[in-house]
Amino acid sequence: MAVHGIPVLMLALGVLVLSSTTGYLLTWLVGALFIAIGVCLRPRLPRIPPDSEPVTSAPALEAVVSRVASAVGLEPPVRIVARDLDMGVLYQRVGLRGEPVLSIGLPLWFSLSAQQRVAALAEACLLSRKRNGLMIESALWALDLWRAALLESGPLSHRWTAHTMMARELGAAVYAPPTLLSGSIWSWSATTAGL
Repeated sequence: MAVHGIPVLMLALGVLVLSSTTGYLLTWLVGALFIAIGVCLRPRLPRIPPDSEPVTSAPALEAVVSRVASAVGLEPPVRIVARDLDMGVLYQRVGLRGEPVLSIGLPLWFSLSAQQRVAALAEACLLSRKRNGLMIESALWALDLWRAALLESGPLSHRWTAHTMMARELGAAVYAPPTLLSGSIWSWSATTAGL
């Protein structure tokens, strides 16, 4: 409840500041700032990430996903989406109706064998069985958005994270992220010895 209370508190504080003192520009700016923070921090329902691509022509994958979800006791996902910047497999319910969606991170998916893919699907389905309800799910989603907004910065941070995790998973050399100081955004500097 505290996660949902913070935006309400910010909105109330903004309205209180605006209504208590009129005529001062600074108080109007502070009140507007509180209201803007309250609107930005409002709880949202989980949704499909914008970098997802729908998987439309994979009947074998849909059949396996349906069998795994049924074996675990879940309804098969309405949609399967692929993400090129995500490293995991996630079965989640999105939107107001709570439609089940399976999100597959392609870097990890392509590195797994067929048995490991089925195990990843089963793990994602099992983890989603402990559904907490709409209030808790939206609070967890809001906290995840806040964490992403506060801690992740830069346009290439997701791609760099996926690259680093994939390189470590496969045992390859890990490279430094691209820098603007070197003159070209595409220049990479090796951080491991011998490269």
